[in-house]
Amino acid sequence: MLKRLVGIFTAVMFLSPTVLQAEPQWCNGKIKHVFVYRTGEVVVLGSWMNQWTTICNLNEEWKEVSAEQCKNWYSLIQTAVVTKSPAIVYYTDAPECSALPTYGNAPAPYYVMLREN
Repeated sequence: MLKRLVGIFTAVMFLSPTVLQAEPQWCNGKIKHVFVYRTGEVVVLGSWMNQWTTICNLNEEWKEVSAEQCKNWYSLIQTAVVTKSPAIVYYTDAPECSALPTYGNAPAPYYVMLREN
């Protein structure tokens, strides 16, 4: 029985390769809103997704993003919101932008870019 279940699971995974795979993602658009928890987590609502995602933490390392780097990204994000400029949040390995995990379950970005209007 167990051997059969393993075979079925393997077949399903082989036939559905997108279930577990992720790839580089360039999430382009406007950052509509940003807020910071008192714990330091920087959370954004980007136009590429109708849910909140954590980007980093201003007080401590979060998913290999240092607090110092987070301060740089937070500055860019604030500028993007105030000037209504487009931004790119790049992930090296993530599901498509519209399907990113929410809040603290989101992967850490590799970079945040502010673009010209």
